[in-house]
Amino acid sequence: MKQLPRPSAVDPSAVLEPEQDPDERLAGRILSIVGWSLGIGTWILLPVVFGVPVPSPFEWPWGVALLAFFLADYILLDFALRAWVRRRRRARLAAAQGQELRPRGE
Repeated sequence: MKQLPRPSAVDPSAVLEPEQDPDERLAGRILSIVGWSLGIGTWILLPVVFGVPVPSPFEWPWGVALLAFFLADYILLDFALRAWVRRRRRARLAAAQGQELRPRGE
């Protein structure tokens, strides 16, 4: 079996485990604070704006619609934060290798 060439040496301090990565921890904090605030705000404010009582999570149609809206917000925020962490990690690895990080289109 043919051996693949090893990648160029990378400074080990540039590669962090997710629990040690400050960007990953910050993204987790943002997700928990903003995500849950969005959810609670959605649950309380949208019914008030539309003039309906605050529904239980499984009450049709308002409860189910609000639950779906909250989950969609939370998932989209999670994807955006993960993309941000990946970009920061790529930039940190490129800097450790002495390379300049160029946009993908170039």
